[in-house]
Amino acid sequence: MGVTATFCQVCALPVNHDHYVPEGGMLRIYRGPVEPNGEPLVPFGPEHDWLREAVALRLREGEEPVVVEGPCHDGSFEGGDGAFVWDGVDERAALHTVCWELAGKPSTFEAIEDLPVDPAIDPFREQLFEFEGFIQAGHGWMLVDPRGEGPDARRSRERIAKLLARGG
Repeated sequence: MGVTATFCQVCALPVNHDHYVPEGGMLRIYRGPVEPNGEPLVPFGPEHDWLREAVALRLREGEEPVVVEGPCHDGSFEGGDGAFVWDGVDERAALHTVCWELAGKPSTFEAIEDLPVDPAIDPFREQLFEFEGFIQAGHGWMLVDPRGEGPDARRSRERIAKLLARGG
């Protein structure tokens, strides 16, 4: 199995904290608290936990269950019977739980599949997401849980709402 980032099909951010960390001339993969492998390059806090809360949404009516929940690494959801989403869409579509909720909990990916990708995020969507560069570029507020009450959370929620509005 190859290493790949998996992105939410609503907000375009990764559905985990996975990223490369240089170590002794090599690169290792930080996979967050699910598979700790040293320290991350960025200081993840509770406001970033939402990035790991994801669902694999069915593509069409008739596929059961509607969603599979659980951690996602290298394109595979580990919850339920598992689900393969690769970089975002394959057997199912990857979405953050909060993005799925903000979209009105659609029962299939068909209902939201034409959403635009935020151009500010695109340059950081590499084999694994470039969290460090993303934050250095001033985009750290997008990583804040949109369910929060602070200014970054509100800004994050508003960004997702705009993406959902453009898809409709």
